[in-house]
Amino acid sequence: MYQDDTFVRVFVRWWPSDASRRVGWRASALWRASSSEIGSPASVLADRAPASLRTMRLEHAAISRRFVAAAIAPLLALPSLAPLACAFPNEKGPVVPKIKNPGPKPTDIGLKPDGQLRPCLDGKPHCFSSSTVVGEYKANINQIGSGWIVQPWRFKSITVAGAFSDLKEVLAAYPPGQNGIDGGGFAIISQKFPESADDSAYLYAQFESSVGYIDDMEFALLNGVVNVRTSSRLGFLDFGVNAKRYNYFATKLGSKKGWTTNLVRAQDHLDYFGQNDVTDSDVGA
Repeated sequence: MYQDDTFVRVFVRWWPSDASRRVGWRASALWRASSSEIGSPASVLADRAPASLRTMRLEHAAISRRFVAAAIAPLLALPSLAPLACAFPNEKGPVVPKIKNPGPKPTDIGLKPDGQLRPCLDGKPHCFSSSTVVGEYKANINQIGSGWIVQPWRFKSITVAGAFSDLKEVLAAYPPGQNGIDGGGFAIISQKFPESADDSAYLYAQFESSVGYIDDMEFALLNGVVNVRTSSRLGFLDFGVNAKRYNYFATKLGSKKGWTTNLVRAQDHLDYFGQNDVTDSDVGA
């Protein structure tokens, strides 16, 4: 599906009159023109419309090359146009087209030695991690605080492969939009299956908000221990988003046989809850 097709459908869904269809189709044509098709004949633009809209064509839209050129002139003065966000396929829809602003993908995340993950190092209340030591490196808690530290989860009487299967089952059933977050859906970006009972397992997933921001969440499993990290990429606060996501997985996995998890609660993370102005009930604790 073209991004601009989605744009049209949103207009038509909201304002189903003939007049509004003309507005929606014009908006779509402008988007195509401003993206890369400036000067394309209006008939070409119309031919690329969804099948349900092709009958409108130019007699309904009355678009001309002159109209398009005049209408997009102010846009050409801008240095660039941000693309529409491409939510993950399992988004909670319909999602209104939005400007994509995911932030830069972290370059230093991933499975570390001894089943560890990256600590939260920026001192901002939008991250939780159960890893404070990676190799010979230890996070300077005196400098960045300790409100981001959570306890590792644990599993027993099940293999690492069995625990990894539980994790993937819970993730597969994750409902985008739960507790008001991750409406843009999620996707597994990378994973490592254990090759033996003593081997580690790892999973990295991205979660997208309804307005185009992306958060990163990781799980590392080794020797009955599960390290967890969830973090926002942009901004200072997260308004409880990472706590809500963390607690969802802690609750679901904690209900499975052999698992022991912990919830993020205000009594253990006063700075996070205070600065984000959220309570235990807000984050599902």
